[in-house]
Amino acid sequence: MTDEFPEPLTPAGCNLQDFAFMPLDVARLRDSDLASNETPDACWAAVLLWAASWHQVPAASIPNEEKWIAKAAGYAQRGKIDRGWAGVRDGAMRNWIECSDGRLYHPVVAEKAVEAWKAKLAQRHRSECARIKKHNERHPGANVQKLEFDDWLAAGCPQGHPLYVPSETAARPQKVPSETSSKGQGEGQGQGKDSNTPPPPKGGCKRFEEFWNTWPKSERKQDKVKCAQKWRRESLDAVADLLIADIAVKRKTTKWIDGFIEAPLVYLGGRRWEDGVSPDEPMGAGMADPDSRVSIEAEAVKKGVSPWDQLAEQWPEYRARVRAATEKTAEVA
Repeated sequence: MTDEFPEPLTPAGCNLQDFAFMPLDVARLRDSDLASNETPDACWAAVLLWAASWHQVPAASIPNEEKWIAKAAGYAQRGKIDRGWAGVRDGAMRNWIECSDGRLYHPVVAEKAVEAWKAKLAQRHRSECARIKKHNERHPGANVQKLEFDDWLAAGCPQGHPLYVPSETAARPQKVPSETSSKGQGEGQGQGKDSNTPPPPKGGCKRFEEFWNTWPKSERKQDKVKCAQKWRRESLDAVADLLIADIAVKRKTTKWIDGFIEAPLVYLGGRRWEDGVSPDEPMGAGMADPDSRVSIEAEAVKKGVSPWDQLAEQWPEYRARVRAATEKTAEVA
């Protein structure tokens, strides 16, 4: 590309595909030239393109391909562009600009995407700092330093890497002479190996069942064997507390309460616990409303009622069962 094109408006790795919601500045859209000067069809096509760009990588961008754009805007089927596209194209493509990577970016969507991306990275940084803090508490003398956010970004956002454990290195020099002198005695029998060298990690799976039981029941709660294999392979026992705490928080978000819950295998594969909660996913929605799902499920836990099985029982039936348990407890009291 030539120097006449600006740099991309969002970072190359800006991935918001796990952000189900895109912020929409209502007043800004209502008072915009798009809403004032373009047809309703053109406005709708524009919104569809914004939504499509939100889940592209980098976020807020779309490929500079006419068929792809027309299809994303709802004006292409079976590989052919609809005749009506020509009449709405200019309005739908208002303010999109081509950047040096050859993709088209929308400045307003990019502004929102950068904010969301920074929030996502900040959550990952907090998770990494919490991991280091817990490691230092478990291993006195390790003193692994936590990087400030800007330094962490400059270092490439390191996560999940092995941390220094002083006990592993401190004991080795004291036994090296004796181990070296006897090394030849057991050659071919495995006796000559450094007995102080820790064995290869097998990948613990002690906490997997706890994770699986914490995950809410839904149609996408599948592939338990594959999840367990992933858990063992990634040695996720070490961060089990982070995963379980993250699930507990996300169970209170609007997204999960409404049933939009990803598959646990996707969650583990994408290391979603490092992403935290999206800025546009309010936590604890409905907690003050006794009829809300969050309140009913919280009451169920208190009364010892089993979690709601979405496949076996309708929500009104489950809610009535929880309330019956509550009333029974009140009568006994």
